[in-house]
This record gives sequence, structure tokens and C-alpha cells, in this order.
Amino acid sequence: MTSINLKGEKESNDAVAAESFKRNLTKVIAKYYKDPTKVYNVDETGLCTNKLPTRTYASANALSRGGFKQPKIRVSLLLGGNMAGEKLKPVVIGKAKKPRAFGNMQISSLSVYYKAQSNAWMTSQIFWRWFLEHFIDEMEQRHGESFEVCLIMDNCSLHPPMIADLDHRVMVLFLPPNTTAIIQPMDQGVIANFKVKYHDMLYDSLLNHSNPMLYREQDELLSENFYKQFNILDAIYQIDEAWKQVLATTIQRTWNKLLDPVVLKDEIATDRNLTSFEGFTNEVPAVVEDNQRMLMTLVQDLNNCGPLGLQVNQEDLLDIVTDDFLGMCLI
Repeated sequence: MTSINLKGEKESNDAVAAESFKRNLTKVIAKYYKDPTKVYNVDETGLCTNKLPTRTYASANALSRGGFKQPKIRVSLLLGGNMAGEKLKPVVIGKAKKPRAFGNMQISSLSVYYKAQSNAWMTSQIFWRWFLEHFIDEMEQRHGESFEVCLIMDNCSLHPPMIADLDHRVMVLFLPPNTTAIIQPMDQGVIANFKVKYHDMLYDSLLNHSNPMLYREQDELLSENFYKQFNILDAIYQIDEAWKQVLATTIQRTWNKLLDPVVLKDEIATDRNLTSFEGFTNEVPAVVEDNQRMLMTLVQDLNNCGPLGLQVNQEDLLDIVTDDFLGMCLI
């Protein structure tokens, strides 16, 4: 069994700054936010919504036939949730303001917040609008108009510091530089968990589209047609469903990385109102271990699917699950 890292590179991380932030954050939460539903984290990621494991998917016949270039539908996502495992409505950023696939559908009726940018990148303007138009509205619906919550995010240029002054009901805390990969909850396996579930659903749809009674060449044409017909609306439906399938317990477990267990135990011992945080003082299995098992199961299922005769290796599928094209986000 091969060990797979689904959390990305952790070079140049500042462990000292991370530990200091954890201690201070734990004290802030214990003093001001005694309810796990009031502490949130959000993070961006990229997703190629219809990407195949290209190194191993095509058969010899498909390769010799040629002429099929897999279309790519890339989007950016903003995903987030709170310490209790409750998820925020996802933000999906595509290229077109009103994709043809939407037809007469009202964008406001979608199960996600859809935004448009010419390169499908997150921008500070889109993030700003999300905070004012959507995050605040969700908080009022969940916690009432007089809500008080804490929102934790990384300090990238997409998140302007002045956002902390936009609404007095939200305490915005920025993670120190070079610490997100080791302490940010969404980066501790939540986003990877979502991506494994998304691609599991995508390949399941592909397999359901195939026909084992046809000759391989005909079946490959069906598969090609599936990808040619797959559009941004299909992707949005699957993004929404995959995000729903991420368990609350999965998100809860990632917050242990962001809290100092020693400080938290001391705070709980002196304040009975903090008993709901007791579960965050214990060691829990890393979510990445669940993701590894899910990924290996998906590889086995694809290799045993029969009709398409896929021969997928773990590294190839891992490239897809961890694909993140946010390196060129706009300020």
C-alpha cells in the first residue's frame, strides 16, 4: 500500500508562528466565542471539473484513432465551514456571466453562489462581494441579526485587511504567513475530501454513460460524447452534491490542528460554558488518512469497472484530486 499525501507541499512553513497563533486563537475563542458554530474558516481552491486520468485512461485504439481533445471546464471555488462541521454555501467562479447551459435559469436559484471572471479566477472584488452580500446574509439567517462570529482566513492578497472593518459583528482573523498548510482547517483534508468525492461522482456518471454491450471503439465514442456534453451546470450540480457529502465530523476533526489542546483544557477547567469544546482537546485520526483510503478505493473501482477497461494508478488520480490552478489569482 502506497502512502499518499493529499495535503500538498509543506515547504517553508513557519511552525513557531503557527504554534503562537494557535495559543492566542484558543484564548480568543474561549473568551468571546463559546459556541463552536460561531467560528468559521474559508479557503479557495481550483477544480478542473471534467478532468480524466490522462496518462492511463485511453486504450491503444483510442490513442491511435486520435482527434479527441478532452474539453476542460475549470472553475475556482470558495469553501468553508465552522467548528461544529456546518458548511457554508459554496462559491463557484466560472468564465461566463451567463453560461449557455443555464438557459432561462435564474442564477440566484442555483445551489451555489455563481460568479464570473474572464479566467475563472478568484479576485479580491469577488471575495469582497461574497463577504458583504452572502456571508453576512448567511450569518443573519443562522444566528440572528445581532450575531457575533469569528472568521479565520489566510493572509493572501485576495483577502484585503480592511475587510476586518466592514462589519463589527464579524471578527476577522488572518493566519500568519506560511502557516496555512499546517493549521488551516480547510487545508487539513476538507478540500481534498471534497475533491475525491467529486471525482468519484464524475467517474460514476461516466461509467453509467458507457455501454458494456458495445464494442470498445463504440463505447469509447460514448465516453467522448459524455465529456463533450458535460457542461458548467452539470459541474455545479456535482459540486453541490459532493460538498453535501463531506461529513460534519470530517470538518470538525480538522479544527484540532488550529487549537492548542493544553490552553483549551485549562480554559475548559475554569469555564463550564466551554464544555462543547471538550472534543477538540483529544487526538483524532487525520482526515488525510480517510482521503487516502477513499482514493485507493476509487482507483480499485475504476480498474475493476469492466466496460471501459481503465488502468488507473494512484499517482495519476492524485494529480487530478490535488489539481489547483490558483497560482494566478487576481488582486
